Amino acid sequence: MGNAIRAIREPMVLNTLMYGAPAILVIGMLASIWTKDPKESLAGQAAGESDEAAA
Repeated sequence: MGNAIRAIREPMVLNTLMYGAPAILVIGMLASIWTKDPKESLAGQAAGESDEAAA
């Protein structure tokens, strides 16, 4: 267990985890937004508007 902690505390690993992990998450989130089908999102918005109008 001690060797794993020492390995994580190495400067290269520390920088990779500190900057790389959030960067991967941001890129993944942006990719999920950019790859959405616009037709599906428009259909969802139209359905949401009709529900609000009925209320």
